[in-house]
Amino acid sequence: MGKKKPRGVCRICGEYKKLSFEHVPPGATYNKQTVQLVSVRDYLEAEKRKDAMPWELGKIKGKISQRGRGDYYICEKCNNDTGSWYGAHYKKFVNVLMYIMHQEAGKEYKSVTLEVREMRPLPIIKQVMTMFCDINGNLTRNDSALRSFIMDKEDQGLDTNKYRIFMYLLKGGIEKTAPLSALIHLGESEPVMVSEIAAIPVGFILYVDLPADYTPQGTEITNFVHCEYDDIATITLALNIYENNTWLPTDFRSKEEIKATIEKSRKWEEEHGIRC
Repeated sequence: MGKKKPRGVCRICGEYKKLSFEHVPPGATYNKQTVQLVSVRDYLEAEKRKDAMPWELGKIKGKISQRGRGDYYICEKCNNDTGSWYGAHYKKFVNVLMYIMHQEAGKEYKSVTLEVREMRPLPIIKQVMTMFCDINGNLTRNDSALRSFIMDKEDQGLDTNKYRIFMYLLKGGIEKTAPLSALIHLGESEPVMVSEIAAIPVGFILYVDLPADYTPQGTEITNFVHCEYDDIATITLALNIYENNTWLPTDFRSKEEIKATIEKSRKWEEEHGIRC
């Protein structure tokens, strides 16, 4: 017998139903292979033992998924609807980005300007926002306008003051699915709420209620919502190229920078007699 599907509240429509497995990112965008899944708890346990760097996944306890990254987030109808409305357009976009990253392999560029032709911007950003709703269960719970934006393929009513989406090219390192987290920076008066989904070749960052004085990471694509569903456009983007070496959202430090920070922290702990 196959595994019985769990029941729960769909993170898109909000109804209590049988849930179906949702790949995040979509399975057709290089996310059906066997992967190692490492939780934040797994990372923190390894950090306590001081026997692994954040990117050394082979040394960190986790679990193996035979079907790629994802979970039972949404009901079958929402899975099928969003997949048929947005999936193919998102896949085409990601395939172009993957081709570009193959072309740039081995080069030390930190950014690239690209022109992507014959794309449909609205379905692309709807797919991205669907993924963020998948991994953040509370987004649509109290936001009927956001729910309508996902469930009605023609809807352009995303609140672009509240939700802002940025992207970058991912050249390697850790692929991550980071739910909304509060980033607190020294000297800043308020936390920054951010969620991130990154899988080669692309990473997306969602900021919620972004403070006006904060400089976000990546290139903003929120204006994709101003296109209609059937609009076909040439998209020109200047994108940063990052490598992810930690599970923390919007942390694009190099391995050398991370090692230096860890060594500095451990030295401080020793000087102050702190044992972790």
